Amino acid sequence: MAAAYISLIPIGLATACIENLLYGIFFTLFILSVYLLVSRIKSGKGSATLTPFLVATGAIFMTVTAHWITTVIQLFEAFYRFNGGTTPSLYYADLTRTVEIVKTALLVGTLVIWDGMVALDHLES
Repeated sequence: MAAAYISLIPIGLATACIENLLYGIFFTLFILSVYLLVSRIKSGKGSATLTPFLVATGAIFMTVTAHWITTVIQLFEAFYRFNGGTTPSLYYADLTRTVEIVKTALLVGTLVIWDGMVALDHLES
């Protein structure tokens, strides 16, 4: 049975498009979340755990934004800088590139922060 070949070029382009859409949604939800957390803290209705949630929300925003930036960098490197943009599939196939390693580390960092927020919320309840 022959393995199906999936080209990395459309995957890279689709990743960039979908990630841009989802980052826009995330950015909107981040602004709304920070507004609601700050307004609860200022009104005195919030508990002591709201401040760590606000800090964690900011940290997640930074890691997600950095991840989005690395995706854009990868897109430009693959289609413009790497071999004059003639071999983007070779660029995307090399998972040892620094940008890919940083991107994976940012994903893991986001998940660690998120898990910490869930654990903190679970302890509070």
